[in-house]
Amino acid sequence: MATMVCMPAVSANAPDAVLADWTVKEGDSVRAGDSLGGIETDKAVVDLEAEHDGVVGRLLVAPGTRVAVGAPVALLLREGETPQDIAQAAARAEAAAPSGATATATLRDNGRDAGQAQPGGARVFASPVARRMAADAALPLAALAGSGPHGRVIKRDVEHALARDAVQAGTVPANPGESAYDLVPHGSMRRAIARRLTESKRTVPHFYLRGQCRADALLGLRDQLKAVVPGRVSINDLVVRGAACALRDVPEMNVTWTADALRRYHHADISVAVATPNGLVTPIVRAADQLGVPAISGAMASLIERARSGELAPAEYEGGSFGISNLGMLGVSDFAAIINPPQSAMLAIGAIAREAVVDDDTIRVASVMRYTLAVDHRAIDGELAARWLGRFTWYLERPVAMLV
Repeated sequence: MATMVCMPAVSANAPDAVLADWTVKEGDSVRAGDSLGGIETDKAVVDLEAEHDGVVGRLLVAPGTRVAVGAPVALLLREGETPQDIAQAAARAEAAAPSGATATATLRDNGRDAGQAQPGGARVFASPVARRMAADAALPLAALAGSGPHGRVIKRDVEHALARDAVQAGTVPANPGESAYDLVPHGSMRRAIARRLTESKRTVPHFYLRGQCRADALLGLRDQLKAVVPGRVSINDLVVRGAACALRDVPEMNVTWTADALRRYHHADISVAVATPNGLVTPIVRAADQLGVPAISGAMASLIERARSGELAPAEYEGGSFGISNLGMLGVSDFAAIINPPQSAMLAIGAIAREAVVDDDTIRVASVMRYTLAVDHRAIDGELAARWLGRFTWYLERPVAMLV
């Protein structure tokens, strides 16, 4: 009989995910391992793969629908199966679909969206995406003019209504002196960032250590490597390598907190904050203590490119033992970052600036870089963090040691 394709668990502890799009249509033949569509996680879009050969019998959810893990999203026919097999499998899929507004696979009836009952008995036909957006905004579907087939309310109609309401709200402010504004709906990544960082700041006891280094030797090594290493070696690549070397030398710092024990890692898996159009992503350079600078540079270039295009796999951004956030290239002199769980420390890197320094009672000009280490006090005490920060500074001021 026809078999169900169900929403897989694509991200740790996530109860649901968004079906971003379909790359197949009903009637297409597929082989095991072929991509049927894309699944939007908090950080990227991953493939929904067919588990066996077959023909796409029915697509049960529309793109943009949030679907519970384990809920059916499509039906596959095996060779020789008929439309009656689709109907039977669709009935099983409907019975298997979990209830609830936040984790629902919305089943379609013969390719048409189910209507939503409104006060007075009228039914409004709307796409699943439009229904979800309207419910999130407390917007009555009956008040919308549908522009889809047969007057169906679609995503565009809800967006136009929200934009109209935002303009009205901004043009006639509720409070005198309030400026006009636009409402920009939160994406799933922005919601995830807000949730995780709020949880971190609320539950993780942060403390901060500030340091600085003379960066002239670091700049000199960067320039020398540019001449002999393919690609572009950046200061950030050297910072990643310096942090990894310091974690190798001070292994007590390379830990994360769990309720029952400290998890001490054998290698330095360093996550690096990357800005994308949809929000902050933290891809991980695995075993950076085992990689040379050219390998770190190549890994970072690949991770940044795929992070910005939404192509990272969950294994490339989940976990990590240490984090780095660098705003120096944007001219920020120094700042403090929020720890990204489950990591126990986050190093915030500022810009390199020419400053007056004192050497043996003589004032001269040197390149100086400042940084701030945010630490989880449950896992790491002040003396240990200070010892690690001193070792990190030692490597940045003697960067040739990173190459050994």
